[in-house]
Amino acid sequence: MNEAQLQTLIDKDTIANIRLSFAHYIDTQNWSELTALFTDRVDVDYSDFGIPAKTMKKEEFITLIRNTLTREGVKTQHYISNFNISVEGDRATSIAYVHARHYLPTEGGGNAFDLNGYYTEKLLRTESSWQITAIKLSIRWTEGKPEEVLVM
Repeated sequence: MNEAQLQTLIDKDTIANIRLSFAHYIDTQNWSELTALFTDRVDVDYSDFGIPAKTMKKEEFITLIRNTLTREGVKTQHYISNFNISVEGDRATSIAYVHARHYLPTEGGGNAFDLNGYYTEKLLRTESSWQITAIKLSIRWTEGKPEEVLVM
């Protein structure tokens, strides 16, 4: 293995860990660390979830996520898997499956909303690490009623 091949493996591992951190920071509501994963402006496409695609400041995007997921008592667990990462110089593309569970306990047991699909992200190598410049959520199917769990 030559040095370039080794660097590609390191880059892919770093990007996969960024994707895992994305899920972890959402589930632990660590909004400052989540914000640090993105460039100052990010192309966001959550149109499959009813949020029109647009470019926004990273703080605006994190506020959108935070406001959607912070109904009192809601618990989330995001599973990210099946990474397909390509690296070309200082740019990369990552496609990864997502299974997102959202649960709101109630006296009668609770309400759940599950989302299944994949994320496609574009990333840029910066001085300190890789950062996400674009994110698209593609939904394959859902179960449950999001309005019973999320802030819509």
